[in-house]
Amino acid sequence: MENSKCLIPAYGLLTEQQIALINQSSNIIHHKPGEIIFMSGRPVSHLIFVQSGLVKLFKPLEEKHEVILDMLTPGNFVGLTALFYEDLYPYSANAVESSELVFINVQAIRKIMTENGAYSVKIMTLLSSRVMYLIEKMMAISRKQVTGRLAELLLHLSRNIYCSDTFTLPFSRQEIADMVQTTKETISRTLTEFKNDKIIELEDRKVTLKSIELLDILNKIG
Repeated sequence: MENSKCLIPAYGLLTEQQIALINQSSNIIHHKPGEIIFMSGRPVSHLIFVQSGLVKLFKPLEEKHEVILDMLTPGNFVGLTALFYEDLYPYSANAVESSELVFINVQAIRKIMTENGAYSVKIMTLLSSRVMYLIEKMMAISRKQVTGRLAELLLHLSRNIYCSDTFTLPFSRQEIADMVQTTKETISRTLTEFKNDKIIELEDRKVTLKSIELLDILNKIG
């Protein structure tokens, strides 16, 4: 259906004119680690696509705490829920690592979705998959102990984010605690227990998963 290179996935569903509109309505912006991409409550101006890096979605709380909602890797859209939620971002986003992001004018993407039903269905399918992931994450937090939640996070980072058994934790102890809904002290203690039990090797933020099988068991039994 199209031959031109699109700055975001076209999924074989966009016309040449629609690809041209996306490319003309997009900018590629580089973000440094820790840099804010957008803040909760600000007007929705763009849909964002992650070309490289790692992006964190979060809700700021009082006393420098936050609820980390999601981590988005290359190939994912940032702000899909905001695209259909009033005209304000319902959460904040920042770059966890150096990230290259495509900012697509929200009016352009909405126009294309209005014209192209098949592409609209594809985008809605992506949105639904993220919502289901968040629901499953919330259920896991409610039914698992801290060891199970932390095991799940380490496995997720290994399998879905870095695709390696050795990686550098992208979050501080406090951020990890906010992510799994516990305290910084409990996270530090649990990581030390995992290290002493030879489940992981740990040096500052560098982690090597030594017993995937045991982490899987902890994840499943909670």
